[in-house]
Amino acid sequence: KVIISISELKEAFIIYDNDGDGKVNRDQATQIIRSVAISPTNEELNAMLGDRKNIVSYSYVKCFTKKSLFFH
Repeated sequence: KVIISISELKEAFIIYDNDGDGKVNRDQATQIIRSVAISPTNEELNAMLGDRKNIVSYSYVKCFTKKSLFFH
């Protein structure tokens, strides 16, 4: 497992959250997840994001990454 800080994940999220509403689209969520050294398969991404196409919150991304990373 990779060790990152919550602040590193939040910083990655903020880069893609252009309007500051705390939400990104599916493609942006994928980029955020991959930017913090997680390489989920398309199946894992589909399981995480389900039918969400344009509404993925920071909390949702954080919850998913907690399963794959150690935070410090």
